[in-house]
Amino acid sequence: MPGIDHLVRAMEARAPSFTPAQAAHLARRHFGLVGECSALAGERDLNFCVTGTGDERHLLKIWNHTQDPAVVDFQIQALLYIQKTVPSLPVPQVIPDGEGRNWRFVVDADGLEHPACVLSWLEGSFLRDVSSVQGLGIRLGKTLAKLDRALAGFRHAAQARDMLWDLSRVERLRPLVGSVEDPATQQQVKQAINDFEHRVIPLLPLLRRQVIHGDFNLDNVLVDAADQGRVSGIIDFGDTLEAPRICELAIAGAYHLATGPDPLSGAVPITRGYHEVSPLDDNEFRALPCLLRSRLVSSIVITSHMARLHPGNREYLLIDTANAADRLRRVSARNIDDDAERLRQACVPDDQKP
Repeated sequence: MPGIDHLVRAMEARAPSFTPAQAAHLARRHFGLVGECSALAGERDLNFCVTGTGDERHLLKIWNHTQDPAVVDFQIQALLYIQKTVPSLPVPQVIPDGEGRNWRFVVDADGLEHPACVLSWLEGSFLRDVSSVQGLGIRLGKTLAKLDRALAGFRHAAQARDMLWDLSRVERLRPLVGSVEDPATQQQVKQAINDFEHRVIPLLPLLRRQVIHGDFNLDNVLVDAADQGRVSGIIDFGDTLEAPRICELAIAGAYHLATGPDPLSGAVPITRGYHEVSPLDDNEFRALPCLLRSRLVSSIVITSHMARLHPGNREYLLIDTANAADRLRRVSARNIDDDAERLRQACVPDDQKP
């Protein structure tokens, strides 16, 4: 599969093999954290919750040994930049090691070096577990726009990283479509890629680019347990990259497409909220409906392929795949131009509507 074979091979790498006891030793030795470690869900990296004697918690992250150190530094520097430019945004704080380094290598039993860091623990409920809250969609959109504004001036040598999840290059997933088991979903995936090629690719040179979070999904956003209308955490910067800014909104919006007869109704509030803080231009409105579909394509194709590579982690990998396929089926029945106009009109202030 020309162009992406190296990216697929990177996905085949297994997660590091540190046990919770070994992780606790690393946290104590290198970061001065004394406590018990419990493993958290992940794909190719390891994440541990480190709980101290006073119930203070931190996140210990250990990347796969194949991870490019420059990309690790890119993710860490992005967090530090956000903390400096917009400290009110709820992103994890970087906790230096005992020598003042923001991240370091740790060695496993086989002598392999893995990048590792410690981040502050953010409290809240995962967005996936939150029931409908009045006005939450608009608040999510505003928060996401503020995050992008915070990252707008950020530059790093590794920001132009090549990723299979890069939404602006979704046409490269064609060789993996065979991993999708359902024939009807396969056909909808192929049509969505065709639409992307015909409608979005010509617009790419016209779309504003910057570093984005790249994965504002239901498991990477936390809301306050006592006030579920308030975002209390934005986590997992593992997919951060430079891309068209509108991809950020499309990624988030794809997870909010409604399951009823009007799927776009779920994406309208987050689009309005984003537009109120960072107005979209005409080219971004034109690209958005195709990019919403493209994110669903990425979710379906990549997770289906990864489940084949890692059958033991199949349940975690496919947690959202069936829902993504259902959302793609619903939006595939709609007219793309009509959807673009619908989103554009939804962002017109009420006092300016005819």
